[in-house]
Amino acid sequence: MSKRSILGNQLRQANETPSAAEATYDYLGGSIYNTAKNIEAAGVAGNEYVKQFNEHYEEARAKDYGIWDSIKSAASSSYPGFKQVTNAWVDQRMTEVAKNLTSSQQAYYRAAMFEAFAGFDVAGSNQGALDELKQRLIDEEGEQEGNNIAKLLISAVGQNRADLVNQIGNYNRALGRINY
Repeated sequence: MSKRSILGNQLRQANETPSAAEATYDYLGGSIYNTAKNIEAAGVAGNEYVKQFNEHYEEARAKDYGIWDSIKSAASSSYPGFKQVTNAWVDQRMTEVAKNLTSSQQAYYRAAMFEAFAGFDVAGSNQGALDELKQRLIDEEGEQEGNNIAKLLISAVGQNRADLVNQIGNYNRALGRINY
C-alpha cells in the first residue's frame, strides 16, 4: 500500500470519527429519544405531543439525519413534545443523583442539564440562572470548592459521568452534608 493511500485512509477515518462534542450530542439525543419512546409506550396522559416529537424524529432519521440533527428537527416541529420529553429526562437524571448532592448542587446540576441543549429554550427564559446558581455554590462552599463542584457538575452532564457526581457525593458525605 502506498504512502498516499495510507494517508488517504487516515484522513477518511478521521472524518468518520465523531468529535467528542458530536458524540456527546448524539448521546444526549439518544437519551432524549429513549425517554420519549418510554413516555409514549407508558401511555402517559397528554403524550400526543410526545408522539408527534417521536414521529418527527423518526422522519429525520429516515432522511439520514444524525441523531442530534434529528432531535433538533423534531424539537422545531414539536416543541411542546420536546419540552415534555426533556423535562421527563431531567427528572429521571435528577432522581439518579439526588442522594449524592446538596440542594444547591442539585439546582445547579438541573440547570446545567438544560444548558446542555444549547440553542433550545427548554426551561423558558433561563438566562443567568446557571451563573446565579454557581454563585450560590461559591457562597456555600467557598471560591475554590464552589468552582470545582460547578465544573465537575458541568462535566458530569456533558460527558454523562456519574463517577463525577459520586465524587461530589463522597465529598458531601465526608463533610456530613448528606447521609445514606
